[in-house]
Amino acid sequence: MPILTKPKVLIPPLDLTKTVATSNAISKDWQLVEAAIDGGELSKLHELEQLVLSAGLESHPGCCGAHDARRAPTLLRFLRARNKSPKHAFGLLAEAVAWRQEFKLDEKIAAWRHEWSMGTSPRARVLHKYNFMVQLGVDREGLPVYVQRCSQGDPGGLAREIGQEVMLVHHLMILEDNFEKAWQMMLKTGKVQFSFIELIDLGDYNLVPQWKRRAWASVPVYKNMAKIFDRYYPERVRIIFFLRTPSAFSVLWRLVLPIVPTDTRRKIKMRGSVSQKWLFELREHMRPEIIPEWLQTESIEAYRRAQPWGGIVPVGALQNMK
Repeated sequence: MPILTKPKVLIPPLDLTKTVATSNAISKDWQLVEAAIDGGELSKLHELEQLVLSAGLESHPGCCGAHDARRAPTLLRFLRARNKSPKHAFGLLAEAVAWRQEFKLDEKIAAWRHEWSMGTSPRARVLHKYNFMVQLGVDREGLPVYVQRCSQGDPGGLAREIGQEVMLVHHLMILEDNFEKAWQMMLKTGKVQFSFIELIDLGDYNLVPQWKRRAWASVPVYKNMAKIFDRYYPERVRIIFFLRTPSAFSVLWRLVLPIVPTDTRRKIKMRGSVSQKWLFELREHMRPEIIPEWLQTESIEAYRRAQPWGGIVPVGALQNMK
């Protein structure tokens, strides 16, 4: 039985109006990017474009979504990820496009989007119940800001019950949606921005027990997902805030650090338990109204009201949902 079963859908006839609109949007995104970068980088970007066209990569079945090689921001991300080397950027993009087709990402996202939105399958109900990731709102660029409450989540337990692939596809669904929102926002505002702010809450609030056990069990899950995120979704991160990091996290971090790309390390901000020491940084990048109460105070009552709650995923949770 396949891990994700694609729902039956009717394929509508080709809408030429939409095709023309997409072509016009891609033409506009090139104009915006060309105006936003310097001449040297623009020259490299056009070199990469020519490599893509010469190889016919823009027509590859895997060339869509965050790997749409027709879009200027996509090529710019891969170019910057390879130190502005068109040759190396093309190699990475070609690898990413091939992976997307081989993994059947679009089919799996379509299937999971349906399953997740319906919320009636055992897997979807387990993830809904023990979810620890939520969108807070948008940053000052108008792009989505997500927080992962690893403080109270149980990634290892979720992976055990619903499978690592489902967790990966769930994360990729969100990321693909975010890249599409970034592209649409660029077309709307004219401002070129395609990377995102992420908040990772690591506080040990003593509200969900076994912080250390849950943290250790999460390492293999994130290491497996990181291979995909860092390889095939370069330049997705603008800033990552690790908030309320306890002393025990330093041991885990030494295990994870080797797989974190050097460029990503420069974007990481490790912050301690006192919100007043880093709250001003959050406000620089996002409007105060989207920052939840539990990230603005050290109140235990605020922690108790914080969402999503997460929670320990019991063995057999999936079976109990059936």
